[in-house]
Amino acid sequence: MLNVNENINLGGNITTIDGDKTVTALLVSASLNSDATNVSFNVTIVNKDILANHLDDIKTQLNDFKTQVQNKMKDLGYQITF
Repeated sequence: MLNVNENINLGGNITTIDGDKTVTALLVSASLNSDATNVSFNVTIVNKDILANHLDDIKTQLNDFKTQVQNKMKDLGYQITF
């Protein structure tokens, strides 16, 4: 029997202002499958110095992304979130 599963991908750039420039600090992505059995959450640090100098702002944005992923997990019927 064929069982086709849909994957949902979420992704974004976490940026901050450093001096007069907008700089990317992190790349974030998540992949969820529609039968609520697999989730992958990835964070790539693009600039460690920017991360260290703007940690509070970046953490807030990362938590916002995490919340969006958790909401999508609930919508798909995942029984647990992280």
